[in-house]
Amino acid sequence: MINRIEVGRKIAAQFQSPIVLFTGGTGSRPLAMELAKHTSNISYLIHTADDGGSTGAIRDLFKNIPGIGDFRSRLIDLSDSETGGHKELLALMKHRLPKEYSLETAEKELETLIDGTHSLITAVKHSGSNLVDCWLDAFNSALRSFDSSRTLAAKKFDPRGASVGNLFLTGLYLLNDSLPEAISFYCELLSVKGEIIPATLENVTLAGRMNDGQTIKGQHTITAAANGPVRDLWHIDFRSRQKVEPQIFEGARKAIEEANLLVYSIGSLWTSIFSTLHIKGMAEAIRKSSAQKVFLIPSYEDAETRGMKASDMVDELLRVLRLNGGEADDSSYLTAVVGNTLFPPESVLRFVNFNGEIISREHPLIEVCGEELLSGDQKTFDPQTLAYILFSFLGSK
Repeated sequence: MINRIEVGRKIAAQFQSPIVLFTGGTGSRPLAMELAKHTSNISYLIHTADDGGSTGAIRDLFKNIPGIGDFRSRLIDLSDSETGGHKELLALMKHRLPKEYSLETAEKELETLIDGTHSLITAVKHSGSNLVDCWLDAFNSALRSFDSSRTLAAKKFDPRGASVGNLFLTGLYLLNDSLPEAISFYCELLSVKGEIIPATLENVTLAGRMNDGQTIKGQHTITAAANGPVRDLWHIDFRSRQKVEPQIFEGARKAIEEANLLVYSIGSLWTSIFSTLHIKGMAEAIRKSSAQKVFLIPSYEDAETRGMKASDMVDELLRVLRLNGGEADDSSYLTAVVGNTLFPPESVLRFVNFNGEIISREHPLIEVCGEELLSGDQKTFDPQTLAYILFSFLGSK
């Protein structure tokens, strides 16, 4: 059997083949930050269906803007924090207006962000970078765009809990009427390592059928539902709430075509990963790709996957891909499965049963790679081990 950790350790130092991760905003954070230590030749395909928290409040206000929260999370994770001034600029982007504020206090703080007198903006001014004026001009233009647009909206915006990074990206989107351009500008501003690509540009969210047959609308509602696991999923227009079929963004298709490794990554299995695969043209692009295709099995259950074993997740992944991309053998959509075999004796978490022998028996074309993947907290994957395993597949194409 291949020692993929050792193989990946050797490859990581020299291999720069293009990699694509299908991912959400937070679940793959440690892995994304680890991969960035080794290569920038990685594309993260992220859905626009996010409608919770600060992002949901912005989408409720403007109605015609795609979900930007997951993009903001990944952009911040992969931003260069070492260059002079970037640390201060990142602190500004990470800032969130406290939910505990009164509405009046939150409005006052928002005004200081718009007029440039906020303490975090002052810290950027004093950071010593010769690019400060350029940065702050861009920030001011974006925040003023957001502010002027919100005054025209039919609904009053409550800034409590608002993420400054979300407000900035929203302002950029409103200025350019383009999510890729807004993301590209942010990447240039903070020297983001890797490429963050929308899976679709359409203004959608999700609807799902739960284990008891109930239909739930809204990505954040599905994620928090108590009646999981999810049994089926589809897209709905954010405004009309009617079923739609969003199209793949051409930038996402191009990244898949050029990749040597495709990774169904860590995250909310249904609302982050499977939802992206339901986008029209996505599964077809995957099927046509000659890349290695690796599925990272979640280490523990969440509300979306309650009671599902690893073999169930593999079956569902293949069902979703065939439903959207057409019939083909397993290896056209999936060449390897990676899962955790270390289960702590006592834990408040419900760990996924990595029943690799069943996967091997039912899907002989798929390599099954079981490793002790948990980090020291025994709750999450160890990102370095996982990164080495992924790099090992680059030598398999």
